[in-house]
Order: sequence, then C-alpha cells, then structure tokens
Amino acid sequence: MTGQDPLFSILIATRNRAERLGACLDRLLAMNGEHDREFILVDNGSTDATGNVLARFKRACPWPVLLIREPSPGASRALNRGLARARGRILVFTDDDCYAEPDLLDAFARTFADPRIGFAGGRIVLHDPDDSRLALRESPDAEMLSPGAFVAPGWIQGANMAFRREALLQIGGFDPNFGAGARFSGGDVDACGRAGAAGWYGAYDPLPSVRHHHGRRAKAARRHAARYAVGGGAYLAKRLVHSRRRLRDLGAMLRFTCGRRSPIAILRQLSGSVQYVALRIAGRLPGAGDPSFSPGGEHAEAEA
Repeated sequence: MTGQDPLFSILIATRNRAERLGACLDRLLAMNGEHDREFILVDNGSTDATGNVLARFKRACPWPVLLIREPSPGASRALNRGLARARGRILVFTDDDCYAEPDLLDAFARTFADPRIGFAGGRIVLHDPDDSRLALRESPDAEMLSPGAFVAPGWIQGANMAFRREALLQIGGFDPNFGAGARFSGGDVDACGRAGAAGWYGAYDPLPSVRHHHGRRAKAARRHAARYAVGGGAYLAKRLVHSRRRLRDLGAMLRFTCGRRSPIAILRQLSGSVQYVALRIAGRLPGAGDPSFSPGGEHAEAEA
C-alpha cells in the first residue's frame, strides 16, 4: 500500500446477514490483482453476530479495512457514511449475499480506463439454481449510455456496481428515500440516473461478475419483485419531476413501462409513481438541501 489514495474502495452495507456475510467477505479476500484497495464495511444496525464476522475479516485482510456502524436503517444512508470516508478513485459496491469473481477489480479497472465513464455495472448471475431468478443481469453484451440518457431500472444493479468517486460526490451520494430499508427500492438506479444527468457516461460491462446468493424462493421473490416495481415507479416519477428533457424522458419511460410483460407489474410501477408525487407534494420527502443527501453526518461510529 502506498501513501497515495488507493485505486479502489470496496463498500458493503450489511444488516443481520451474519450467516451469509462470511462467505461474501471470503470471496473479497480472494480477489486477485495488484491494485491498491481498501474495504469499507458498514453495519447498518445489526442485532446478530455481524459485528464478529466483520472483526474477523478485518483481522484476516492484508488491505486497510474501515468498519463503520450506522444505526439508522437504510442501505443508502449507510453507504453515504462509507462514501464520506472512502479514498478510492473507483468505488465498487456489492451486496452481502453476493460472491465476487476473483478478477472483479481487474475487470472494473479496464472499464474505468475510459475517463468519460462515471458509473458502471457488471454481470449478476444466480449462485444457487434453486433460488428464484430475481435481481439478475446476465447479458453478455457490453453497452454504453451517453450523458443524460435514460437509465432504466435494472440496467445497473447495486449488487455489482461501481462509480468514479468524483461522480458520486458530485451528485451528493445516494438518496436515502431509495434503497433497501428505505421507503422505495432503487437507490442504485437513482444514483446512476443522476450521475448521467450530471454529464457522465455509464457502462454495462459483462466482464466484472458476481454470483447472487439471495436465497429467496417463489413467495419471497414475488414480494421483492413487487417492491422493485413500486420503487421503479417512484424513480421514474422523480426523474420526470427533475428532468430538463421531459418529453424525451417520458418517451423512454413509456417504452420501458410498456415493455413489461406483467400488467400487475405495470400497475405497481404506476402506484410507485403516484406515491412519490403525493409524498413530494406533502413535503414528506427530504429535499435537495436536506443534509441527509450529503455524505457523512454526526451519527456514524467508525473504527480505523
């Protein structure tokens, strides 16, 4: 490790997943490559043995590890605490039920060799064939989005996502109204959409890859799919409210919505849009000037 900022910060927010977290962290230890890196792991108010699992990882890891406790629920809020302490030029995010392939960092280093790219995502494949096919991204084809282009829900997912640090800081981090544990899902696509609107290119690259071990069977998967649809609708409404090119974005949103196969999913998406607009009109969503939109804060507890 040099005295300079590392190339990578790997960030994970976790809550009460001790039984699966250890396997996730073991895969992170096994990542190859010579790139300088640091790990920032945020315990989002766990009440199980998560703290012990994180402490074991820190003892075993040859790279710097920062453990942070964020008691207020919400993955976006937790990741913002980590973002405030991150030094890496490229911030890599994965979930506590995912297993990174050994070449994940090497692959993302190649992706971000293009200085125009501010955000990117990679492949997410199913680890356990008995799990439902939920929250996957398996396309073998690389794609790029120009600045300001519509970012569709699911195009990049938080289980395998990376940002240039300056891009994520430029937009003020993650919106705490979105993401796991928040009112709406979709903290990943919301951040990507805002980074694109701020002038950055986005990329989907199939080479950075993780295996998702979510453990959900049919009933639980249906509940999560319903939540994803509602969150996607809220994201679409938020984007339309703030868009400078509403007609163009509206056309892209309608194409995305009409491309959904399930009428129930469309109705749930519309429900999410209505909920977002109603809550915004009622003043029950933090505004752009709310300090919770900025990384960091007074309530994070960190261990160097």
